[in-house]
Amino acid sequence: MNLIIETDLGCDPDDFYAICYLISTGVNVRAITIYPGDSDQIAFARWLTGELNLNIPIGAGLKNRRKNSLSGIHRRILQKYDKPLTASADGYGPDIIREVFQKYPDSELIVIGPPKSVGVFLAQNKTVEINRATIQGGFIGYNIHNLPCRRLKKFEGKTTCQTFNLNGDLFGSKQILNTNIHHRQFVSKNVNHTIIYNKEIHEKIMSVKPKNRAGEIFREALSMQVEKYGEKKFHDPMAAVCHLHPEIATWVKARLYNIGNEWGATLDDKGDDIIVDVDRKKFWNYIAESI
Repeated sequence: MNLIIETDLGCDPDDFYAICYLISTGVNVRAITIYPGDSDQIAFARWLTGELNLNIPIGAGLKNRRKNSLSGIHRRILQKYDKPLTASADGYGPDIIREVFQKYPDSELIVIGPPKSVGVFLAQNKTVEINRATIQGGFIGYNIHNLPCRRLKKFEGKTTCQTFNLNGDLFGSKQILNTNIHHRQFVSKNVNHTIIYNKEIHEKIMSVKPKNRAGEIFREALSMQVEKYGEKKFHDPMAAVCHLHPEIATWVKARLYNIGNEWGATLDDKGDDIIVDVDRKKFWNYIAESI
């Protein structure tokens, strides 16, 4: 599988964990595009791809950024390895995506951040055909699908909800919904919020020998996470596992829509796949066994 990752790597650490998982499984990651694309985010991506011997282009979603985005864990890792806190991207994200599709036309997309580069690329290349894309984001209310699932009180009665990645770039999100992607699957917010990395899961992960360097740094960062912050929602790793193993989830066909900054979905047999529940045991097993 050839894969392009759109991410806001360097902000919330679950992007980092998702990328480690994907690389550890052996998929061919062909490019990483980063939103917004600050120099410290690029520096972290350079360290990560260098540690994993991954010679791929790194693109920035916005040009000429002068801000910093790294969270504490990312910064601590760069300082531990005595790596610079700034670096330059290889180019503009949409251009890099176009070049990858020219070389690897069967590439698939996984979006675990605001879809800035993907959105601009799709708007500029309307004839491109993409087989599959997984997007971390979206929302479908419990009362819409009425299927058995793990329910959270904070989402009860809701038909729409804010969802960070889709709101992060509305233009890009609408391009994803309205362009030629044969199979779109959305990993809904109310399911994401039921996937919690905690001390019990951490003990299970740490009891399994890492398969490769990706597994080693995955465990290193998560040990920092558990020690300093405790529990962590695993939104982006959830999307990553669902991209490779969609069979672990329950999906319905639906059509997404947004009202202002809130998103919802209505059932539609001709719509996209959106997740309503997941086999959590299988999810954590895939994480432990793959990394």
